[in-house]
Amino acid sequence: MSVDKIELSQRTLKPEPPKPVDPFVLAADQHAALDLTANRVISASAGTGKTHTLRALYVGLLTGRVVPGGSWLSEDVWLKSDREPAFKPRAIAAVTFTKKAAAELLDRAQQALELLLQRHDLPPVMREHLRQCREEISSAPVCTIDAFCARLLRESGMSSPAPIAFTTLEASEADELLE
Repeated sequence: MSVDKIELSQRTLKPEPPKPVDPFVLAADQHAALDLTANRVISASAGTGKTHTLRALYVGLLTGRVVPGGSWLSEDVWLKSDREPAFKPRAIAAVTFTKKAAAELLDRAQQALELLLQRHDLPPVMREHLRQCREEISSAPVCTIDAFCARLLRESGMSSPAPIAFTTLEASEADELLE
């Protein structure tokens, strides 16, 4: 399996605008990261637009602008499509390294859905799909790797090897156990 590495370039951080930014306005390197015709590793440092890029990918999957194995659809092709997008928030696992990053990604995805629902040119099927996504997004699996694994174990119930009432060991608790 080959993997293409996309390096996002450094950008000057600007203050957040008062209204949500269009999730689909991207720089060329960010846009390249959304082409799902090949495997991708996105490498980026602070201030390069990682969260903006990941939000575009996440919302792109929800809206059908991009599908696994496919390229990004132009806006006019996307708006003319009469098929209902296949993904709901519960079907997309977005795994981050920190709780802060997960919360930020989820918040920005919610803002993007609100912004999209303000559009007057959305086909009725898309508008209804986005309304449902807005209602369901707060319970989407956008979390850290440990939270994602704990969720999988809890959802598997009795077939899980973990005890039913298990908890995730925090770093401070691990230090105490080692002493």
